[in-house]
Amino acid sequence: MYDFCFENHLVILWAYLWSEWYKITRWILWARSAQTTIPISKTNMLIESHWRVVKCCYLYRFNRPRLDYVVWIICTRLLPDQLIRLYQMGHGRIISSWFDDFKRDWRRLAATQIDDDDHTHYFIDSARWICSCPSFLNSRFLICKHLLLICYSKILNPILFEKNLPSYIGKKNLGVPKFP
Repeated sequence: MYDFCFENHLVILWAYLWSEWYKITRWILWARSAQTTIPISKTNMLIESHWRVVKCCYLYRFNRPRLDYVVWIICTRLLPDQLIRLYQMGHGRIISSWFDDFKRDWRRLAATQIDDDDHTHYFIDSARWICSCPSFLNSRFLICKHLLLICYSKILNPILFEKNLPSYIGKKNLGVPKFP
């Protein structure tokens, strides 16, 4: 970037970039190569998934809606629906769509037998919840049999897999009747 600004005599642009974007707080935002950890979520996937929901559920009759209409739909239709869904999840009325898949993967990996020296081939850090095995890198939920072997007794919550309840529901909500 410096070379580009120098070749095109863009002194003011370079001064702006240096003072505003080459700070440590901004560097993290735009310089992905500066990240030392593996990102938990893929930003583009989340945005495209959200936009697909908006288009399919709320803007299905419009090919190219105006921006003010899209903002109005998001504020008046999408956000109230999401708040209702969040309230229902928080009170145990519904569970997340991914929770059954997570339980299935967790149980499958917890039941997998591994050799005694198998976990020495990979870098495993239970404090940061990372593993260098290919299964972890391809996992949707960032779990693998090595992490579960090391951390199984520490993190297993007995309520986690009871009655299809997600982990964020506490014992105080167990008395709430479940509707089919």
